Amino acid sequence: MTNMPSLKTDPDGLHEHPKRSTSAVLWTAAVLATGAFLWVRTQQLHPLIVERVHKAPELSHVTNEGVLELSVGIGSFLAFVLSIALAAIYFSLASVLETRVLPGVRGALGNLTIGVLGTSSIVSLVGLQAVASFGQLVSIKGQWYSFAFVALVGVTAPFLFTACWDKRPALARLLTFGLSLGIAAGSLLF
Repeated sequence: MTNMPSLKTDPDGLHEHPKRSTSAVLWTAAVLATGAFLWVRTQQLHPLIVERVHKAPELSHVTNEGVLELSVGIGSFLAFVLSIALAAIYFSLASVLETRVLPGVRGALGNLTIGVLGTSSIVSLVGLQAVASFGQLVSIKGQWYSFAFVALVGVTAPFLFTACWDKRPALARLLTFGLSLGIAAGSLLF
């Protein structure tokens, strides 16, 4: 019998995937929390949207209230689903950047780990959605306090991980702060 070559695609281990800086459980919890706040906001905004639809001159010829309610309900649901999908993509981007660009810049929370970009993305997006939900705000975009909150999160998140990056070169430190601020600013897109 001949010896078969190994089917292992990376026998030298050169292309091993780096360990995630933020635990998958935290990313999942962030998506679920964002979804919960978005669902609350959808319910809060439903009467306002219905009122605006009724006032729209383009829809003045539609007299059936059930059709208008159905269209607003479907539109709200589709917006909710799309927002959850975009939040998942946003968190995935933060996870990839954190794992590939800033490996090792993380801290432990029991069995869970969280990295600097995980902190800035989760706190900024979930925080903004929480403020919008609890404050019953139509939109948090363009408000001075949303910009201030995001900037504060983006700049302070790296300081929670100082022990991980304080011995790195100045360019690496700048990259850490720049990515943290950029990822936090991305939360303003929601």
